Amino acid sequence: MVVKDGFKETVSKLGGMDGSLKEISQKQDEMIVETRAGFKELSGKQDEMIVETRAGFKELSGKQDEMIVETRAGFKELSGKQDEMIVEMRAGFKELSGKQDEMIAETRAGFKENNGQLGDISAKQDSVIDAIDEARADVVSEVQGLRSDLKGRMEDRLQRIEGDVVEIKAHMKP
Repeated sequence: MVVKDGFKETVSKLGGMDGSLKEISQKQDEMIVETRAGFKELSGKQDEMIVETRAGFKELSGKQDEMIVETRAGFKELSGKQDEMIVEMRAGFKELSGKQDEMIAETRAGFKENNGQLGDISAKQDSVIDAIDEARADVVSEVQGLRSDLKGRMEDRLQRIEGDVVEIKAHMKP
């Protein structure tokens, strides 16, 4: 009798049926159909979430790619301006060197006229020329060093950005 009473209690929880197996089976079938429908609805919402998440990651990846392109273009522009600066400096040094040659020629001509003082002035002029040559070498070396430093920084920064993009793309893959 206890089993029968427990069965009736379970049946009453299932919807107040009178307890026939056919009714219980029908009620279970209805519950299964409702549960499956609920899971289908939930699965559809999960699919929508996955699609939206992937779209968001694709958009983010596209913006990262744009950022890399812009960074590279900026560095190329900066590098181009440095190249222009070096060309201008070289042209200036060539012009300066040409004027020095003219100055040397005029000085030598003047000393030939004065015949005796050429040795003293020539030594002083040579020391001035040496000092100018040293200064020119120092400037060129400094510019090359600065360019090398900048190039190294640009490469490091670009590597970090590319690493970030790879990491983001890795998170995007399902």
